Amino acid sequence: MRITESKLRKLIRELLAEQAELPATLYHASYGPLADSIHQSGLGGDRDTMWDDSVRGTVYLAVDPDIAFSYAETSDDAWDRFETGEGLEIVTFKIDTAQLDPSKFNIDQNVIGNKGDTLEYYGIVPPSALEEVGRGYA
Repeated sequence: MRITESKLRKLIRELLAEQAELPATLYHASYGPLADSIHQSGLGGDRDTMWDDSVRGTVYLAVDPDIAFSYAETSDDAWDRFETGEGLEIVTFKIDTAQLDPSKFNIDQNVIGNKGDTLEYYGIVPPSALEEVGRGYA
């Protein structure tokens, strides 16, 4: 029996989900002009990304709100698209991971040497799992 790469990845994610306890909350930071859409539709799906190496349909999450904010403030694309006279408005969301499928998580593969501070979620984070916890300018 030959196993495909996608099946192997799915199996690894399922095993990791069983072995590692997922934090009760994770964080995602986005931009002020996108906040209303996020409140209505959630995160993920077929939306534009603010990073060249981000994958459409993948939601990037952090274990700490400051880490999430720091990633949002360093996106050149976001500054180009959303900067105002006040700076770049960043909105931080807290995510209730109990409402998400644990088998759809993986360590963030874009971060070299990632020790688990940032994760990828392969799915939609529904509005019911989101709580806005901060707004500020970079």
